[in-house]
Amino acid sequence: MDYEREIEDLKRRIETLESEVEVLKAGKKEGTVYPVHLEKVFDLGARLKGKPESVQEQQPPFFKEELEALTDWEHLIAKVWLPRIFLVVLLLGIIWGFKASVDSGLLTEPLRIALGFAAAIALLVLGHRQIQNERPVLGQVLVGGSISVLMITTFAMHVLYQYVSSSIAFSMNIVWIAAGIFLSHRYRSQALAILSSLAGCLMPFLVKSENPNTLFFVSYEVLLYGGFLLYAIRFHQTILYYVSTILLQFTLLFYSFVTAGEFSNIVASGAITQHFLLGISFWRNDIQNKFQYGTIFTSFAVTVGWTLGSFEKDTAEWMVGILSIIYTGCGAWRYKAKREASVIFVSMATFGYMTYILYALGENYRTVSLLLEGAIAVYLGYALRSKWQKISGLAVYSLAGLMTLVHWIDFVFSIETFTWTVLLMTSAGIIRLLQLHHSSRKVISNATAGWSVLLLFFLSQLLYAAVDGYDFIVRMLAVAMLWLGFALCMMWADSRRENKTMHVVSWVVYGLAACGIFGRGIDEVASIETMAWSFVAITFGTVLYLSRKHQKNEKIFSVLAIAYGVYLLIFATRITGLLTETYSQDTQSLSVSLVWMGYAIVLIILGMKKEVKKMRLYGVLFIFVTLLKVVFYDLPNVSMLVRAVLFIGLGGIGILVSRLFYRDVKHDKKEKL
Repeated sequence: MDYEREIEDLKRRIETLESEVEVLKAGKKEGTVYPVHLEKVFDLGARLKGKPESVQEQQPPFFKEELEALTDWEHLIAKVWLPRIFLVVLLLGIIWGFKASVDSGLLTEPLRIALGFAAAIALLVLGHRQIQNERPVLGQVLVGGSISVLMITTFAMHVLYQYVSSSIAFSMNIVWIAAGIFLSHRYRSQALAILSSLAGCLMPFLVKSENPNTLFFVSYEVLLYGGFLLYAIRFHQTILYYVSTILLQFTLLFYSFVTAGEFSNIVASGAITQHFLLGISFWRNDIQNKFQYGTIFTSFAVTVGWTLGSFEKDTAEWMVGILSIIYTGCGAWRYKAKREASVIFVSMATFGYMTYILYALGENYRTVSLLLEGAIAVYLGYALRSKWQKISGLAVYSLAGLMTLVHWIDFVFSIETFTWTVLLMTSAGIIRLLQLHHSSRKVISNATAGWSVLLLFFLSQLLYAAVDGYDFIVRMLAVAMLWLGFALCMMWADSRRENKTMHVVSWVVYGLAACGIFGRGIDEVASIETMAWSFVAITFGTVLYLSRKHQKNEKIFSVLAIAYGVYLLIFATRITGLLTETYSQDTQSLSVSLVWMGYAIVLIILGMKKEVKKMRLYGVLFIFVTLLKVVFYDLPNVSMLVRAVLFIGLGGIGILVSRLFYRDVKHDKKEKL
């Protein structure tokens, strides 16, 4: 084949270069410096020379960079692509010259036909000689051009000049296609085989017919494809395998478009037959080529599309279901003999079952069935140790998961609740599979965090549905408190397992819930808002405790402690304002000042008890803040008696606080900074 000849040429060039490198090596021993690429050439030659012939022919990947670096661009451009491109230019020139001669009346119809056949023979002879003279690429291009000219001449005889009937023109084209196949085999040219395949697919469109027979057209195309498929597999011609498969699909699609889908059942039968031919070839080959794996799976997906689009709904569903059962049996049958082939059959069955569920089952059972199928498919992927099957199973499961997410739970006892329950159970099973098969810790951590988020959404929907009788604000605050508690549980789990992803997710959830509660102020003391703010205080304190116990970064703990203190102050101030809202402005302001003073004293006492110097310092500073508030905000609006009471109280409290700081020196040595 072409690449084998190119490797032989490369080996000959390397042998020539080696003789020159020997001289260069001698110069190098004397201290002469030479270009680096010469060293690569010599090294590549030595490595090629030391490898067996069979290994050299396979173009091993560890030569890839060197082979690409030594690509002969002159050979590639001048010998490979130049003749192919300019053959097309030559053919266009011949066609235009032919057209000009016809318009001027120089060529009669019989003479035109004779010139066409003569040109084809001349191209064939010239191509044969070029191949004999070791110019294979140029020769194959000329031979391919001869087949093209024969097809065009036959088309002119039949359609333009009506010299031959449809049957004769069809027979002649069959002969030209057979000749192309023979020449491609004789000259070992995959390009000629591809050209013959293209000509064969287009040939029915080059024959004029008053009453086209769809069954005959489809039968011809399928038989032609079967021949090229067999030839491609027999001689391992990968490109021909792909091209012939794609060409048949495009030909059938174009015919269906031209006929406006009038004979869609027959055309779809051709696509189904193609898939069966691929399946039989895949089954019977003792050594499945890698390029067959993706093709057979893609062909099945396309076949399912033809089936659903061309047959009635019930018929199409049964056809897809039967195909899926057949491939399940094929996968089980080939498991011990050919595991890789078995995996492909199981993957196709997975796709088939998914399609059947989507089209055949009702909406209430569709999503649950897809979840179960996807989970089973993923399990089979791990059992068969197949990446194909894992991908297929995860694709089905992901689709089912998205379908679950878009269905909100309106009632606690509903099909949506059952679906979400199945999603959580099956996803937990998949995470367990990851753990059993030693997946990376990062993957397991991310999967666990994702599962936790799913559980949170499920519980949120249940809670929202359970409090259906209350107004929107109450329901949302209830959900926010659920998020606070759930985030706290996630933080506790993170403290035990050190899951970084869980840590980030828990803080995001807690932050969103807290912001939602902060956005809703407190209007009454006895209200759902007060309960929510109190719940934040409790959970925030627990978070602070967990952070103190497991957080190694003291700065983070300090920031959290300050934030918690600020939150408690805001909460206490708001509750104080609500409790004294029926009293005068003086009473409200003084009450707030007293609460602030009490808050400062509590900070100082706790700082002494816990031996935390910063806490005591913050308490003292807040006493001064309270004093400033009294002086600049409270005093201008209160009577002389109230001023006296305020200053006496503040002065006494300040002196008592100062007395608390006179302690034994032994305690000072134990203080925490």
